[in-house]
Amino acid sequence: MKNQILVAGSVAFDILFPIQGDIRKEIPLKNGKLRSVNMTFLARKSKYYYGGTAANIAYGLGIQGFNPIMFSAVGYDFKKDFQKHLEKNRVVCKPIVGGKKTETAKSFQISDEIYQQITIFQANHYGDRIDDMSIYETIAKSDIKNIKIAIFSPGNNTSTLNNIQEFRRINDKATVIFDPGMNVTTFSKEDIIECISLSNILISNDTEILRIRKVHGLTINELIKVGLKYVIETKGEKGSVIHTKSKKIKINARKPRKVVETTGAGDAYRAGMIAGLLKGKNIKDACKVGSIISSKCVEEYGGQGYKL
Repeated sequence: MKNQILVAGSVAFDILFPIQGDIRKEIPLKNGKLRSVNMTFLARKSKYYYGGTAANIAYGLGIQGFNPIMFSAVGYDFKKDFQKHLEKNRVVCKPIVGGKKTETAKSFQISDEIYQQITIFQANHYGDRIDDMSIYETIAKSDIKNIKIAIFSPGNNTSTLNNIQEFRRINDKATVIFDPGMNVTTFSKEDIIECISLSNILISNDTEILRIRKVHGLTINELIKVGLKYVIETKGEKGSVIHTKSKKIKINARKPRKVVETTGAGDAYRAGMIAGLLKGKNIKDACKVGSIISSKCVEEYGGQGYKL
């Protein structure tokens, strides 16, 4: 199980602000049209958590017994408690670390009573390096050759495409998972197609799939025709759907004991799915593992607060 997984993406401190009510009811509409927006929310508390897509996925794999290699760009403040936390949970940390005055990214998240969120992502050193960071800076090419599954989670169009291309130059046998996230609108249609042509699986939530269709004019069938084996569409509490060339496979969501907070649930799903694939499960059963791990995540605060 050692070092067979590469997880590339963001590492961030999540600052969560729970608020009462429904965010939608605060949107100023007049006659069904949006007026100028000036909203204030009352948060009675806030708390820091460890987060970021790459860190969340790597953490989820680590607590399942794997030793994923995590690649990102972080500030100097990562090296204290955050790195120790991940390494304690079996993650092999290989980020590009900035100088002593740099900061790790921060994600400020307002979350209402029905788990809707508004997020502001302050990229910090991740943003400074995102356009030119290379996986070769911190990961040996011999280690890249041994990777069996690599997931490239939300960066921007430049970083994601560059890193997938770098990986494929060394390793053309691994399963590559393309996970563009909400940053999918930063990609051109040509970038999306190029990333997909180098990948085996695309995973996105239903909102992101809709954006791919509306912004880039690419349907799920067209994405599969480019060369993907699977498109996995996650739908929160409604479960997920595996799209293949010939059929759709519905995966029911695993009901949690309670829902505390939903940050990182999608990342936990990815960690479970990847673990299932590495254990030799077929895609349907691997996604069922994803649903189980996701349900564990929402039972706790933050994307790395759950245990198995």
